[in-house]
Amino acid sequence: MIITSTKNPAVAEVRELVRRARARRESGTYIVEGRRMVSEVPPERFVRGFVTEAFLERCGTAALGGLPYDTVTDAVMDAMADTVTPQGILAIVRMHDVRPEDLPGDGAPLYLVLEGISDPGNMGTLLRTAEGAGASAVVLAGDCADPYQPKAVRSSMGSLLRMPVCRMGDGAQAAALLQKKGVRCFGAALEGSVPYTEAAYTGPAALFVGSEAHGLARETVAAMDACVRIPMEGKVESLNAAVAGAVLLYEAKRQRGQQV
Repeated sequence: MIITSTKNPAVAEVRELVRRARARRESGTYIVEGRRMVSEVPPERFVRGFVTEAFLERCGTAALGGLPYDTVTDAVMDAMADTVTPQGILAIVRMHDVRPEDLPGDGAPLYLVLEGISDPGNMGTLLRTAEGAGASAVVLAGDCADPYQPKAVRSSMGSLLRMPVCRMGDGAQAAALLQKKGVRCFGAALEGSVPYTEAAYTGPAALFVGSEAHGLARETVAAMDACVRIPMEGKVESLNAAVAGAVLLYEAKRQRGQQV
């Protein structure tokens, strides 16, 4: 049976998950689009897939890995998808959030803590970079963009499917909880007294990056074990949040790679 109406309850559910953060939070699910990303969804978090007849004729069902799906018309897929030119496949997926108390402190975990990041594209890029640099989890503090918003999901290029996400009240609270676990907290701040290359990230560490417009809150800066600065040349005052996060993450990765 092919779903031909945009008023179908399953179609309406997908459209709500695409458009409304509240619907995503309440259901604990979100939408993944595209052949590659759908094929990377862990089976235990796959809820339901949707494909067009044209996609099935072109690609078959390999991307779905034998998991349940419904067939829809092209018009219905256009109504469901967030992309302008959908690939003809999307899925409802369960979130991969972890509780603050479940974040490990043993070993040498590396956390990226984001405070007030408002741009979904930056959010997705930071998730992708965190995975690439070997971070243990991404912590969201304060009023951050929803990492499960469609643009953030696309920008993560699949990393959101693998990178644990943890939510906390604000940056100062995140620092206090992590410090109790023996994690040192480093904040990226213009007033940082230590160049970012001179701080030691080889032990349990959390890298704090603030909003694109305002940086870290004063209370968060005050809670840091150290604030680090990224030197600027010319008239540039600061870097894009995603770029600053990448600089810190890969310096931490470099230092950890030098350990014997």
